[in-house]
Amino acid sequence: MRFLRKHYSGKKRTTAIAIYVTLSEMASNANSETFKSYYSQIGEMAGKSSSTIKRYCNDFIKLTILEKKNHKKGKHNLANQWSLLAYSPMRLQSGRNNDLTPNKISLNQGQNNNPDSI
Repeated sequence: MRFLRKHYSGKKRTTAIAIYVTLSEMASNANSETFKSYYSQIGEMAGKSSSTIKRYCNDFIKLTILEKKNHKKGKHNLANQWSLLAYSPMRLQSGRNNDLTPNKISLNQGQNNNPDSI
């Protein structure tokens, strides 16, 4: 979130955070950093139009915090597959995003999964 707060200002900051929180909620609901959804579903949850969702998601992809894969069945569009990516300042500083493999966020990141250490 800190990255989004630094990157955006004013109303754009509010919109970016609302969309990112929605994407995070969808990933959480799927119990995975990867989930499927249409732009319209994201927009409905975030309270924004599909065109706003497209614009910000494309920006998030350029910022390397989101990955999208299109899915089709014949000529029909299916829900996109989305993956939240771990923020890495090194990817942005290098300016060579396609040379670096993005890291998917682990939902257990930072949690101690050892049941003996409670």
